[in-house]
Amino acid sequence: MLRSILIFPKLSEITIIQNIRRELDPLYPHIRPHITLVFPFESEATDEVIIQNIQTILKPFSAFNVTFENFSSDEKSYLWLPVDEGYSVIQKMHDVLYQSPLFSPFLRPEFPHTPRITVGQIHNQQAMLSTLKVLNSK
Repeated sequence: MLRSILIFPKLSEITIIQNIRRELDPLYPHIRPHITLVFPFESEATDEVIIQNIQTILKPFSAFNVTFENFSSDEKSYLWLPVDEGYSVIQKMHDVLYQSPLFSPFLRPEFPHTPRITVGQIHNQQAMLSTLKVLNSK
């Protein structure tokens, strides 16, 4: 079974984000906006074991605020909202989860972890630049 460990932040601008995702994110109908802590992995561990590990590992962390910067993108066509406030906390959570024997085999160093909410994909570079300009002017 394919799993991920995600944060589903409370978003004051969720309508705007969801409107963008509706147009640009093929995962829009399947999952709400999220920040990935552990990339998708396959494990034979039960949900109970995984949940117990997550709760134990993340127990030292308390609630924290998250804010986002302007929309950004990469060369692979992904469009996202990078985390501003809360970045270091999320990065620490990511790091300690992957130190666990349960999750360490699934670390994929070829995918650097950057706390963000992915909002879509645009495969045309010119269209991406145009979309970024429009989104960041609002």
